[in-house]
Amino acid sequence: MTIDDAIRQADALKPNAVHRAAKVEWLDRVERAVKAGVIDLHEGSDAVEFEGYGALTPGDTVLLAPEPHAQLYVYWLCCQIDLALNELERYTNSMILYNNAYIQYARWYNRTVQPLRGPRWNKSGVEI
Repeated sequence: MTIDDAIRQADALKPNAVHRAAKVEWLDRVERAVKAGVIDLHEGSDAVEFEGYGALTPGDTVLLAPEPHAQLYVYWLCCQIDLALNELERYTNSMILYNNAYIQYARWYNRTVQPLRGPRWNKSGVEI
């Protein structure tokens, strides 16, 4: 899924007047969470390039989470649109969809890519 795909799908679900620049900023925020919270905790994370998105980022830039997990970006945009429009009940529903999609992506990534090996501690807090 590209930046433009995510924005187009979110706009189809939630017609709005929010500027594209704000949506790209929101995608940047969630992509940073995906990179730091999922990808960077696994081997090979240094090969995944992400330097952030801004107003000048091309719309055909491919987002990090692959299909079928890329729907999390659409749900995230829907959350942010609902929040911006003060649609709090809809925001809650959109956030549930986003959280479920993010969790499913993280679980898939954990099953698919070897986690980083690092120090481990026992119940007493002693490194083993």
